[in-house]
Amino acid sequence: MEGNEITVQELKKIMNQGMQFQLLDVREQEEYKNGYIKAAIHIPLEELPSYYEQLSRNLPVIIYCHHGIESTLAFEYLNKTHGFTNLSILRGGLHAWAIEIDQAMMWY
Repeated sequence: MEGNEITVQELKKIMNQGMQFQLLDVREQEEYKNGYIKAAIHIPLEELPSYYEQLSRNLPVIIYCHHGIESTLAFEYLNKTHGFTNLSILRGGLHAWAIEIDQAMMWY
């Protein structure tokens, strides 16, 4: 893992090893309907202020969106506003996941 980013290959390895973490999808509902990574918690970015308490502070949180813009905003919000410290952003977002890990997934 580099800084506060994690690659899709690193995420796949963590998933395969059965490590405990929370995978947060902050995309809009319509985007989420088109596909998501298994085990993702879906809280759209604009709803995060109302639902961030669904996330445990005791487990790492890996945040993703389509490419990375919304996940960066979610990272900043959770870190600066609510003091979450064990946060990472999925580099390349769902787009990278669909291309590099799950080619059967629809990507846009």
